[in-house]
Amino acid sequence: MRTVEIESWVHNINTLITNHHNVEDSRVELKGQFPEPYKAARRIAGHANAANGDPILWIIGLDQEKGVVGCPQLEMANWWPQVVHYFEPFPPHLTELMIPIGSMSVLAMLFETDRFPYLVKNPVYGKPEAGPVELEIPWRDGTSIRSARHSDLIRMFDPLNTPPFVEVLDMHLTLNTRDSTTPEAWLTAHLYVAATEHPFILPAHRCLTFVSIPPDINEECLPVFILQAQNRSKDRGPSDLSVLGEYNEIIVKGAGAVDFRAKGTLSRVPAMPTIASVKLCLSPIGTKQILITAVSSDDPSSTPKKHFNMKTSHDVGVGV
Repeated sequence: MRTVEIESWVHNINTLITNHHNVEDSRVELKGQFPEPYKAARRIAGHANAANGDPILWIIGLDQEKGVVGCPQLEMANWWPQVVHYFEPFPPHLTELMIPIGSMSVLAMLFETDRFPYLVKNPVYGKPEAGPVELEIPWRDGTSIRSARHSDLIRMFDPLNTPPFVEVLDMHLTLNTRDSTTPEAWLTAHLYVAATEHPFILPAHRCLTFVSIPPDINEECLPVFILQAQNRSKDRGPSDLSVLGEYNEIIVKGAGAVDFRAKGTLSRVPAMPTIASVKLCLSPIGTKQILITAVSSDDPSSTPKKHFNMKTSHDVGVGV
């Protein structure tokens, strides 16, 4: 995930907090200050294990009740090595980013969790009456942390949780602001999809599109109205097609191209934008959710834009 996407994610979370929404979920953790290193290691490991390969975001200096309380950057240099000490053999890969919000700054910590499971050391192992447990696989359950159970480990390594392969061939966003009462946004994405472990079904009602056009609109949801396979041909019957279906669902038995389109009205007319961002949340039946993020690839300028070519990257995980 690129730094601009992390920063956009943090600003969206701050906006939700300002509007009194709860934001901590399966991918987000807020801390007003740096927690004690062992507790932090156990909590990060549990969060990362339960994410099952999805990136997770910790924000230090942002409190659910108090909002932005700020984070001193110098503390990170001393705190993180102490946290790493409790992991065996390694922690999740970390990308850190200081983000100014108003007169203060918060620390965004994005953890890549694809090398799960993550283990932490028992801090009292080897001491008198400490017991034989040397390592633990923590697990996040709601907002609490416990040791992983048999069912958690099965879920962690279940091949049915392996997401399908998705590559974005191209993506375009168009704004129609001629009618100031009902401005519209259209999204067209051409995807190449492939089943990895098993065939899967992608129904339109399990797909969501979120469009963000700063600074006026934080995030708008557009319903999907067309999913269409592109590999139909006169000399191939339905049983020979690896991707088939249209308008309400796609059935993927192998690999092929899919048109993905969404249309919706915006809550208000955005200011003349130079940057737009898009999130596609695709939820195939029987597999993990796929999150595709994209930002406009044109160089920012003062020229108003109504048509955006989107530059994409995708992360497998639950949408924020």
